[in-house]
Amino acid sequence: MKLKILLGVVMLALSAVASGSAFGKNEDGCSLQGSWFGFHDWPGGDGLVYFISQVTGKNESHGNTIVDYPGFDLTLTGMFPTAVSGSKARGVWERIDGYTFAHTAVVFAVDAGGNALYIMKLSNVANLVDDCNVDHITDGRMEFYWPWDNPFDPEVDPFYGPIPARDHDAYRMHVESP
Repeated sequence: MKLKILLGVVMLALSAVASGSAFGKNEDGCSLQGSWFGFHDWPGGDGLVYFISQVTGKNESHGNTIVDYPGFDLTLTGMFPTAVSGSKARGVWERIDGYTFAHTAVVFAVDAGGNALYIMKLSNVANLVDDCNVDHITDGRMEFYWPWDNPFDPEVDPFYGPIPARDHDAYRMHVESP
């Protein structure tokens, strides 16, 4: 009986090491997977970014991302005054190294009739720091395409952009006990 308990404890410990800690860190780097809250207010009050993202994948090398930017101005400061709604940003990620990941996602903006007005493509690099709990987002850019364009076709140029995005941070969400 003691051998079964000891074997159970060893197997549990090995599975914990193989899957990384509760915060997503193991000997190979960080896990990007999880839920993230992004908030950054730059000095001088000249901009605020906030978002919520969900990062998933079958392994730690690549996967899918869904990002919600609730405060994003879909009219693009009046360039598309009829824009009233947009999809969540949906995209993909892949590991660059143990603590660094590349992201690309797209958003559709539509008018009140549901007609697509443009596609926004977002790309950036995620650098996990602070024991894998902070995602320092760098090398961001936005590009805008017409709804009939394929934003992943290298022969298609955006009608606007690329626009560099400022570096900002996201914070890993954790379960809090009541």
